[in-house]
Amino acid sequence: MNDNISTSGKVTADDLELSDVFTGHVLLAEGAVNVLYKARRKGQWFVLKALRPEFRDDLVRRELLAREFQLGKRMDHPNIVRFFSLENDKVIGDCIVMEYVDGVTLADFLKTRPSLAARKRVARQLMEAMRYFHGLQIIHRDLKPSNILITRNGGNMKIIDFGLADSDDSAVLKQPVGSPKYMSPEQQAGETLDGRADLYAAGAILREMMPAGAFFWRGAARRCTRADRKARPDTADDVLTGIRRRKMALVATLLLLLVSGLAVLWLRSHRADAEAMLQARFRAGEFDGRPCPDAPTVTDIDGNTYTTVQIGCQCWMRENLRTTRYADGTPVPIDTAKYSDSESYRYYPNHDKRNVAVYGYLYNWSAAIGRESPSDANPSGVQGVCPDGWHLPSVPEFNDLESHVSSIDRYVCDNEGSHIGKALADTSSWDDFSSEEAHLLHSPGHDRTTNNATGFSALPAGDVIGGPENYFHQSAYFWTSTEYSTYKAPYRYVDHDMPVFGIYHGSLKRTGRSVRCVKNR
Repeated sequence: MNDNISTSGKVTADDLELSDVFTGHVLLAEGAVNVLYKARRKGQWFVLKALRPEFRDDLVRRELLAREFQLGKRMDHPNIVRFFSLENDKVIGDCIVMEYVDGVTLADFLKTRPSLAARKRVARQLMEAMRYFHGLQIIHRDLKPSNILITRNGGNMKIIDFGLADSDDSAVLKQPVGSPKYMSPEQQAGETLDGRADLYAAGAILREMMPAGAFFWRGAARRCTRADRKARPDTADDVLTGIRRRKMALVATLLLLLVSGLAVLWLRSHRADAEAMLQARFRAGEFDGRPCPDAPTVTDIDGNTYTTVQIGCQCWMRENLRTTRYADGTPVPIDTAKYSDSESYRYYPNHDKRNVAVYGYLYNWSAAIGRESPSDANPSGVQGVCPDGWHLPSVPEFNDLESHVSSIDRYVCDNEGSHIGKALADTSSWDDFSSEEAHLLHSPGHDRTTNNATGFSALPAGDVIGGPENYFHQSAYFWTSTEYSTYKAPYRYVDHDMPVFGIYHGSLKRTGRSVRCVKNR
């Protein structure tokens, strides 16, 4: 798109200076105070923003309309709708004359499932437009998908509706107004705002725009929507620069990996030998505790992002699952009063929803496995409640984890291969435990600073089956995809007062337990 050409056609000086009347008024939208019309003048469409009839004689509302025009006419950017003049139209009274954009809202644009390249182009244009009007000390205060248009010709972005905008020398409104879904915490609280409020809204928009594969943009969305404005990027420039730097870091990492790979190939005459060596390094624990090389994070359908950890040849989620839906969008019901061996339910750890952010949800076995059949295979092939590309581990897969950890001396206590609970347990949240029995001194609840050598970070979320006893802060329980009987299924566990990584085969399926997913091979 030519930056000097309106999407509604060429605009000449005569078009803007001659006071010809508008004709063919078409109502576009109607709000509580304002109305938008499309009208023609000299063969060209314009958008007219006016007051509803009952407010046309309201001096305050007319002044607000005039201030919005004064603010808007300061801006001249290809990704911001153009403000031409403030006129009195014979049909609708005082109105702002603006560029007519032949396009659709961002919300409707996303329904067409645009390509990732198209989404990134719109995201970059959004940031560039914000950089521009923030440079003029203007804050939009109402960025949302319905205030962003995408042109039919070229798929370019235009920001519209500066009716709630604010600036150092002119404020259309000073109340905490806007769209709650996209309002920053400080805006909802009525505090003094700066450009970081718009960045919060932009982050919420990016979160809706970008699929899980847009790793850098998803990361930018998370940074922009932090509750504490001090933890957000300061400017749109910082967002774009951060994405570029992370891309460069990734390229540098990939180049380093490439060089390492070439070195291995140079040292080995056959590719099979190189692959065997790499697998041997995985099995030897050389990569243990690091983020998985090909999947440092994973994002579920709710937008929750989890870190990962490589342990042996397996890639595990480092955090407990906290999704409310299956990957196909089907919700997992939550009902703290119902327990079933056949119907799916999720629960709050220790019956308190505030615990979900740290400990994830607890799922009964039916919720964990979803509509799929149980499996004792390795890998299980059961996605269940896990994100796409990940699955619920079977007993043999947990056994592989146990075998690997128990084979590495630095993970084992007392030279007992089964004493690996501390190596899997997180360093926080466990109830304190001490005992005179020597082997129990190597339990996760004793000297927690020595826990988590593997990086698995097992958290004692306990279980839920009714009643007050739920072992919160005492035990970490993880469902498997394996089935024991019609009403029972096995789980693996770590206890605060035991040194082992245990297994219990006959647990009731109705019990709510944690879920850890493992990456598909």
